[in-house]
Amino acid sequence: MKSSFLPPGRRKTSRSSQKEDRFRCLIENSLDVITILDRDGTILFESPSVERVLGYRPEELRGRSLFPLVHPEDAPRAREDFRALVQTPGSSRRFEVRFRHGDGSWRTVESTATNLLDNPSVGGIVCNSRNITLRKEAERALQEQLHLLQVLIDAMPPPVFYKDAQGVYLGCNKAFEAYIGMTKDQIVGKTVYDVAPPHLADIYREADLALFRERGVQIYESRVVYADGTLHDVVFHKATFLNADGTLGGLVGTILDITARKRAEEAVRESEARFRNLMEQAGDAFFVHDRAGRLLDVNQRACDSLGYTREELLALSVPDIEAGVPPSKLLELWSGLAPGRFVTVDGTHRRKDGATFPVEVRVGLFESGGSLLVLAVARDVSERRAMEETLRRSEEQLRQSQKMEAVGRLAGGIAHDFNNLLTAIMGYSELVLLRLSPGDPLRRELEEIRKAGDRAASLTHQLLAFSRRQVLQPKVLDLNAVVANMDRMLRRLIGEDINLVAVLGPGLGQVRADPGQIEQVIVNLAVNSRDAMPKGGRLTIETANVDLNDAYAGRHVSVTPGPYVMLAVSDTGVGMDEEVKSHLFEPFFTTKAHGKGTGLGLSTVYGIVNQSGGHVWVYSDVGRGTTFKIYLPRVMEAVPEPEPKRTAERIEGSETILLVEDETVVRALVCEILRGNGYTVIDVPNGGEALLICERHDGPIHLMLTDVVMPRMSGRELAERLASLRPEMKVLYMSGYTDDAIVHHGVLSLGTEFIQKPFAPDALARKVREVLDGPWRL
Repeated sequence: MKSSFLPPGRRKTSRSSQKEDRFRCLIENSLDVITILDRDGTILFESPSVERVLGYRPEELRGRSLFPLVHPEDAPRAREDFRALVQTPGSSRRFEVRFRHGDGSWRTVESTATNLLDNPSVGGIVCNSRNITLRKEAERALQEQLHLLQVLIDAMPPPVFYKDAQGVYLGCNKAFEAYIGMTKDQIVGKTVYDVAPPHLADIYREADLALFRERGVQIYESRVVYADGTLHDVVFHKATFLNADGTLGGLVGTILDITARKRAEEAVRESEARFRNLMEQAGDAFFVHDRAGRLLDVNQRACDSLGYTREELLALSVPDIEAGVPPSKLLELWSGLAPGRFVTVDGTHRRKDGATFPVEVRVGLFESGGSLLVLAVARDVSERRAMEETLRRSEEQLRQSQKMEAVGRLAGGIAHDFNNLLTAIMGYSELVLLRLSPGDPLRRELEEIRKAGDRAASLTHQLLAFSRRQVLQPKVLDLNAVVANMDRMLRRLIGEDINLVAVLGPGLGQVRADPGQIEQVIVNLAVNSRDAMPKGGRLTIETANVDLNDAYAGRHVSVTPGPYVMLAVSDTGVGMDEEVKSHLFEPFFTTKAHGKGTGLGLSTVYGIVNQSGGHVWVYSDVGRGTTFKIYLPRVMEAVPEPEPKRTAERIEGSETILLVEDETVVRALVCEILRGNGYTVIDVPNGGEALLICERHDGPIHLMLTDVVMPRMSGRELAERLASLRPEMKVLYMSGYTDDAIVHHGVLSLGTEFIQKPFAPDALARKVREVLDGPWRL
């Protein structure tokens, strides 16, 4: 083989032998494969490196044709190129083909072949070959990644483009092609001056240059004309990227069409900072971590929500930021996840400053680089939880209000029936007592009956107060004056071991309420506080002007925002738990020992306050005392001067009275009382008969005494129908229960005369005389 490197017939000299030795040493130690072929492609020589590169010993290949070792797909082209090389002495040609390796696999080989057939020292085709399989695989992988990246970019709805540091387009997506109206091949290699309208090119170029100088993120709005000729409002989002060596590589940008938003918000023009702020606040926090909880990636929203920089956050693990779920539970959750399936869990995130907030987290597995990672998408639900809690409280208040309304209707109906019975019991007891001598043995029993009737009447009055069915006679009041006037009485009521403190607000506004009922409210609350402080304490009564805003009204469903006067009664007593507070205003509910209370004191407070247009709320904790806060609407009126009380000097009379009462026992009692005082009484059980009497009776009827609530025709309706027939007839209403016939929400209509059942005989006689002697009223 050594002679093949010398010209035929040339005698080797010492000098040529040295050159040949050097040449042979070079070939034998070359990393590339050196091959010599004849003009037919038969292998004449292979360097030793062929065994390392292609897995053959040199002697295995000598004398074999090269082309059977070439991949069938590459062989035709290789033969054609080799034939052209042979036909051009002294020329060179580059080949890239796949060769079969000695183990049967294929290797990609890059060869440079030179035609030295005419060279007497060589006499063949010399090929210098190297294995580029790994390089080709890397190039192929890179191309696949670039293809995948292009597919992802093409799938994005907004136009996407990227340029080098000189502003030359490197690529774009399909949406950008449509936006520009050019293909990618037409765009790549061009600048903004080639693709943008002339009047915008300079603007875009200046924006790019500014971004290159700042090397950050750039967001700005513009109005552009699309390729189809339509005008659009868009937002450009651009950011710079760096080369591997840290130098500026160029920029990548997206174009977000905001035309629809602009049209919907024509009156709003937001600044760049405002728009950037909105964008930064939008979205959820994303966390990528392994199943041990080590954080691998986060988005900016996650950093912002927790108060960390990206570097700080990536140095932590999930248990460092999750305050609501123990680490063992987190590991159990992650180990139970299945790829492609997400679960929703509740958690509590801890910020860098230690503060916590509730989150709703969607958690699932995904594969990345052959590993299964966890993706957690967290949403701050602080506002939603607050709204849910507000809604829950509102629903609870509504249920409580509905329950109290239902109980109130029942209590009012019971009180109405009882008042009719009590009118007869108390009235007949009083009449019989008037007829008995002071020493009569029956007198003591009858007095006990009358006392029991008085106690029963007090209970029914409280039931009517709770059910908001009592008749109120409201006046403009100064609550400071009411509290001050009650000071001495309250001190006697609560005892010496309780310190009474009044904190009366200066410049207090006025309210419209029944003074007697407000005094009843204060007394009931003071008694309740006294009983809660068996070992003594402090009772504070406070007044103040307050304005209840929309936020307060949102937390208390029955409240209307506006100006109020607050009356607060606080004690340092034993307090109460949530269970007691939930039943506090129900009639007959009490925590006192048997026989120590009726359970109507606070229900009376509730009814009076609500019937007066106000609201009452209780605040209490066990062992920390209780505060009742009453809010009454503030009125812009002055407190009137007190009117002198009009009292009848006599109770007898001779006038004719029409009595209309559907309860027989009450009608009989009233007849006896009035006739006993000298009156002529015409009694009927209903409104229909009363109309007939008024039509047929020839003489005058001076007064109609009528029940308010009767079947088929109310007392008010009857009076209105008789007004034209008997215009001189006065009217006095009586009832143990009110509806809207003579009152509006429990407030007695102006000028209406009324007596509450049950009543004493002398009270009825005095009221009748007072009405007969007074001015005419319907």
